[in-house]
Amino acid sequence: MEARAATAAASFRLDLKAAEVYSDLVARGIDAVLLKGGAFARLLYSERGERTYRDIDLLIDVEALDAAHALLHDIGFRRIDLDVPSSQTDPGIALLIGALGSLHGGAWARESDRIAVDLHTSLPQVPADPRSVWRMARGHLASLEIGGTPLQVLDRPASALLAALHVANHGPSW
Repeated sequence: MEARAATAAASFRLDLKAAEVYSDLVARGIDAVLLKGGAFARLLYSERGERTYRDIDLLIDVEALDAAHALLHDIGFRRIDLDVPSSQTDPGIALLIGALGSLHGGAWARESDRIAVDLHTSLPQVPADPRSVWRMARGHLASLEIGGTPLQVLDRPASALLAALHVANHGPSW
């Protein structure tokens, strides 16, 4: 029971930070969608503390990428992971589905509060134009209160797809 309480506390902290970063993006006119993390915890699990997560994943329109990078820099984040295909895609699976070399995001970290944000412009293992992915995602949104703030998240069907893509992204040994 202690482990679940510790997981719930860590998740609550990340949810507050996710709401903060999300709100900062929206205040600058950048639409965002919270992926995984608190969204998965509420959509796919029955109790708090069942799902562990360690970072904040946000999907944005690729057209807003420069503005989002500027915002993250302005609020104290620094880029820690460039868009490198080998770190984003399991090569064996990607070769089978034609996604080898596809990119879907980059990681940012803020030392002051030890928070990491993965800023996505697509989804893992999806070899489609990021603008198409964004249009698809915009058609499958729900609103959930995360960290005391209503945030856009993927609806259940799109979240199920993301869960499958996430597993495929890491490959069979994960």
